[in-house]
Amino acid sequence: MPYGEKELQKLFLRIKDGGTVENKKLELKSKWYDLKDADQRMNFCRDVSAIANTIGLEGYLIIGINEKNGAITNSPFKESGLNDKSEISGLLRKYVNPEPDCEIEEVELAYNNEKNILSVIKIPNTKNKPYVVGKYKYCQNYIPVRKDGSINSASRLDLDEMYAERKGLELEYDIEVHKISNEPIFNQIGQHEQFFRLSLDFSIHNKGSRAIAINKVSLSSDTDILTVNNMNYWTGKRHRKLSSDQQKSEMEFRFIPLEIEVGKRPIVRIDFDSQSFDLSSNRHLRENQLGKLLHELRRNSNYKFTVVFNTIEGQSFQHNFSFGSDA
Repeated sequence: MPYGEKELQKLFLRIKDGGTVENKKLELKSKWYDLKDADQRMNFCRDVSAIANTIGLEGYLIIGINEKNGAITNSPFKESGLNDKSEISGLLRKYVNPEPDCEIEEVELAYNNEKNILSVIKIPNTKNKPYVVGKYKYCQNYIPVRKDGSINSASRLDLDEMYAERKGLELEYDIEVHKISNEPIFNQIGQHEQFFRLSLDFSIHNKGSRAIAINKVSLSSDTDILTVNNMNYWTGKRHRKLSSDQQKSEMEFRFIPLEIEVGKRPIVRIDFDSQSFDLSSNRHLRENQLGKLLHELRRNSNYKFTVVFNTIEGQSFQHNFSFGSDA
């Protein structure tokens, strides 16, 4: 998704509410790299290459937001130490083969009654992977990728995916996910310590050449009602297949992964749990505020979710879903 002022404001609010925003195609930096410094030049090349090498849509490197506390730092391009944005291309061409594409845009964002400039670097998805950093620290021909918000050296499986994407070959591991639910199902669970449960139905098609086993699912949202109430991140707890020809028993992800054979497309209900609320010392909160919040969750008509499916083979698949008038 493009990151203009509105989207950056949502990122800022999500971090302030304790949420996690970085993912495999998005990285935040609190300030510009000093591109006159050799080590920081290499860090910049590594970070851009990692996003470019990671399978998915276009990626973004956003400079000027602290990922831990949301603090905003004025970060126009000139803070990089370079005179012109065109110099970025020469820098990447010198240290990375092939040269990854990137576009730099400065976006204004108000913070503490001041106007700040953030630098948004868009890194398009291409079929030129892998992007190889000639030398990074002690590594020669380093191929970085992003996984779960961190940078790692590419594995054999990562390289197979890159070459399969380039040649248009069938991937070993690939899933296509469609939402089946007409609307999210919210419930309130527990007694002294309560939490909300969100149930969503999906059709998951295994399009790859090997069976997969999904052992972790997470959901995030920038929908206002969830962000304001610090419930923008949910953890998948259990799954059950709803198709008539599949087992219907309920399974917890931490004990039994969701297995999908090649070519199969089961319909699955996944329950996502919010963080818990300790209500043992606050009966008023239990009887009033949470009940009202549950009513608001059910009444709200527009939701946007990002769901990430992780497999025991180390693969990660991200899908975006909308409900309501924005769907």
